Amino acid sequence: MLINPETANMAMTRKYRTRQIIFHEGEAGEEGFLVQQGRVELFQMRENGRVHVGTIGPGTLFGELSLIDLSHRMASARAVVPTTCLVIDQQHFDRKLRLLTEAQRRIYEEILGFVRATVPADQSPADASKTPAGLRMRKLCETPRLLAMVRSDDTFLNALSEILLNYVDRRLPPR
Repeated sequence: MLINPETANMAMTRKYRTRQIIFHEGEAGEEGFLVQQGRVELFQMRENGRVHVGTIGPGTLFGELSLIDLSHRMASARAVVPTTCLVIDQQHFDRKLRLLTEAQRRIYEEILGFVRATVPADQSPADASKTPAGLRMRKLCETPRLLAMVRSDDTFLNALSEILLNYVDRRLPPR
């Protein structure tokens, strides 16, 4: 994913050493990250130990959900190898979100409600689709041209839309 010059001007670059923690699960989210170089592991802590959520690389946006709905981090992130990220803070992120229409904001809120309700790694997609958030998301996904409705003129927001909708596709099993 390429980030537009306007977003690059709003972001700072930060470098992380191998195994350096970028953020901890449960912390307040004050920044979003775009991996420019390197790899980042996302993991959650459970009673029986650490659960690997995924490993991401260049061009991947992460940590953005906490910025959108001002909630705590759902997972921890650490650099797997020396890693460089573009870091977008809350103030600049809010400027981006103000570019959305009211209808787009409502759609984002529904999608984020579903993501937050279904993020536990041990929850199956079938279980996720039966939650109240899953049922609302299923109805929203039946809306013709959903992706077109959340599109904007901003590259960063378009990438965010695609990330969220891809997550929803993976978590809602076919009927």
